[in-house]
Amino acid sequence: MGKKFSKNYKVTYYDCDSLSRMNIGNLVNVMLYYSGIQSTQLGRADAYFHELGMTWIVTDYEIKVNRLPRAFEEITIVTEAKSYNKFFTYRDFEVFDEQGNLLVTLHSTFSLMKIEERKLASLKAEYLEPYEADKIKTIRRGPQLPNFDEPFAKDFEVRYSDLDTNNHVNNSKYLNWVLDTLSLEFLSTHEMAHMHVRFVKEIAYGHTVHSLAEEQENQTIHQIQVDGVVHFESLITWRSYEV
Repeated sequence: MGKKFSKNYKVTYYDCDSLSRMNIGNLVNVMLYYSGIQSTQLGRADAYFHELGMTWIVTDYEIKVNRLPRAFEEITIVTEAKSYNKFFTYRDFEVFDEQGNLLVTLHSTFSLMKIEERKLASLKAEYLEPYEADKIKTIRRGPQLPNFDEPFAKDFEVRYSDLDTNNHVNNSKYLNWVLDTLSLEFLSTHEMAHMHVRFVKEIAYGHTVHSLAEEQENQTIHQIQVDGVVHFESLITWRSYEV
């Protein structure tokens, strides 16, 4: 078990959708920002790894939503880098409301990437020691996602504002493209209950993103492609939502 880090956040109106629910991409951004604060306090800020020619990347998310935070609500985010193996480290996040109810859980998988070679770097114990994370041998593997039957699609141009400090598309943008492919009617009458996300390849400035989606009962399956190559895939389970 690793060191836990906790911090409060006041949800703003610009974090939310038209129904005052916090956008899942914005929530993930806040979570990652707070994990960065913990890393800085432990002497493992991004600059530490940049000096070694490496940077962190995310490969997988699994998100369980009991309820999305709402505008102007104060939430508490708790995060913990729990374990690691040769190439992956696993960090968990929990989001609570003011009454202590668990709203959202996120299990994430991170890897270190060599910046110049764009290849994974092995994780040394000294990198993770300040987090007190457990060293393990097992590797988490996500579910096999279903195949498309008759998907619908929407295209997006990658803008400068979509990029992060690694000079590729920020992770939250993928989540926005996924949601923006679905109809307003669907999003207004449904709320995410569970989401599994797999980041396959980087997307860069100037790419045209082809976002495919298909509804299958209470689930939607998603792929983001560039020139026919899969860069991202996701499976979302939904529940009915009434205002």
